[in-house]
Amino acid sequence: MMFLRQKAKFKSCLKKLQVENLDIKNKLSQLERAYENLSLEFEEAKTVCIVISYKKDDKTYSDKFRKAAYYCLQNQVPVETTSNVINHVLEELADVSIANFASAGTISQYSYELGVMSDLQVGDVLINNDNLTRSWDATSLAGDHVNEIHITIGIVPPTGYVMQVAVLPGGEAVDYANHVKESLHDIVHTYSSFHNISAVVTEKKVISHLKNTMSDCVNVNAAAVRELERDLDIKLLSLNCNVHPLESVARKCWELLKTYDTDNSVESNTFGSDCRAANLLYGISKMRYKQGKGDLHGFTLFLKKHDLKCGVIVRYVGNRFHIIFHLAGVVIHLYDKLCLYFHKMCNNQTTLRSALLKDLQNTTIVLELRVLGLLGKLLTGPWMVKFYAN
Repeated sequence: MMFLRQKAKFKSCLKKLQVENLDIKNKLSQLERAYENLSLEFEEAKTVCIVISYKKDDKTYSDKFRKAAYYCLQNQVPVETTSNVINHVLEELADVSIANFASAGTISQYSYELGVMSDLQVGDVLINNDNLTRSWDATSLAGDHVNEIHITIGIVPPTGYVMQVAVLPGGEAVDYANHVKESLHDIVHTYSSFHNISAVVTEKKVISHLKNTMSDCVNVNAAAVRELERDLDIKLLSLNCNVHPLESVARKCWELLKTYDTDNSVESNTFGSDCRAANLLYGISKMRYKQGKGDLHGFTLFLKKHDLKCGVIVRYVGNRFHIIFHLAGVVIHLYDKLCLYFHKMCNNQTTLRSALLKDLQNTTIVLELRVLGLLGKLLTGPWMVKFYAN
């Protein structure tokens, strides 16, 4: 009897445990389904991009959006794609999308705003600082004559600001003088309108602060300074670029060496219309930097193998300033290594390699390089060190 009671009790407990186990399985199944649903919802939420508006009262774009657009414009992003660039960055980094894209016309207006802010900044400098130096320099760009005007404060270190960059109709003295006067007038007009002050009084004060000019040492710039003194009724101290005399020295050396080469029938295997030494320097620079005609990869490996910096052979893009003297000194300093490279290690087996090697073995051309290198060591090198130090 006792055994039967224990057996019945065991069956009852087993049945109870089976029911509880079934309930647990059902709850576990429900939890698994809930987990799957939540996972799907989470993945969907990750793919959903939040759309926000950067407009105030649905009319004016916020300061933050303007700053982003200004940054794009300053980094040469086209006005047509600036809004797309900003929106793409926000979508990728923050899952945020812009509700209303700014049109290309709106972005163009922002570029005009940048110019106005620049005028206000420069106007503040012109009004609140005396002994100002105004400098300008022009260059040809895609067939246009582009002139850039700066204003510099006489503090330590000197601080410069861009007044205006414009395409001029020509390169005469009157063109430069007019550009300087027009840029001054534009800045004064913008500054006066913003601060609601007299433009006439402001312009007189600004002109009284102009004391110096800085430009290249050429006749057209000297004539432009004379026109400014006459039209503005002021006396200006005319300063010239400290590094341009080196170009005159380099040009004179080039002319003398070319005359010497012609008079003494100095032979050269390197192609070029300059003096023999300059042709050799240009050929070595071409071998170092020019893809295809040179040995860019092999030359770089050669320099690294001899623990030399990759930029020890500088680019020779013309007989400018200190380049011809500096590069001549480097070639003389590395003479044995360069001869070894062109003789055994150069991967470029064209006529350029053999021509450079023959010219490096020409005692007259090497002597010219030594003279140029000495001039760089004794004159132009210290000049450049002094210039960049100040």
